[in-house]
Amino acid sequence: MDRVEEAVSDFQKSVDLNPDFAVTNIQKCYTEYRLAQMCRIPLQLQESMETFQKQLKRFLKCAEGYRLYGQALCDQELYEKADEMFMKACELEPDNADSLVHRGMLTLQWRQDMNKAYELIKKAVEVDNLCEFAYETLGTLEIQRGNLREAINLFTKAIKLCKSEPELVHYYSLKAAAEAQEQITIRFGISCSFPS
Repeated sequence: MDRVEEAVSDFQKSVDLNPDFAVTNIQKCYTEYRLAQMCRIPLQLQESMETFQKQLKRFLKCAEGYRLYGQALCDQELYEKADEMFMKACELEPDNADSLVHRGMLTLQWRQDMNKAYELIKKAVEVDNLCEFAYETLGTLEIQRGNLREAINLFTKAIKLCKSEPELVHYYSLKAAAEAQEQITIRFGISCSFPS
């Protein structure tokens, strides 16, 4: 709900109750990072990244930590290091599709390699066919490739798997936009693909 300050407070309470629970410690780090980023406080941002690194050293086997740290590194355009984090997360949890989706998105952002990104995210669906994040991302890639019908099918799959009302609204919006775009291309006989 983007109530980040409250989230930091709640995570702190959780850490106080169980200081050795890796996921809570890592989530608290990521939430503190997001708060620093939202408030645009460079010193706090640096401190949150340092805390993140300390927690990763403390919880070496926590794939969630590498995944979230990788996302933070992507935000800072430290792509090579981010890729290392996503690969480590994939190594620790090979059956977690989210790491593959993040790697695919990173590949697109960093190397502008649509085919490799698509391959990684397609593999995420093979690993976990219930990962709505993978279907959403594949749908977005299909729009860029000009495959609107396939994008609509993928957004429909994401809709069936979503877990919250905001996600449902988001996926329906993506699907409706793709359907409108498809109707325009049919009606006016134009191509909608973007260069890859």
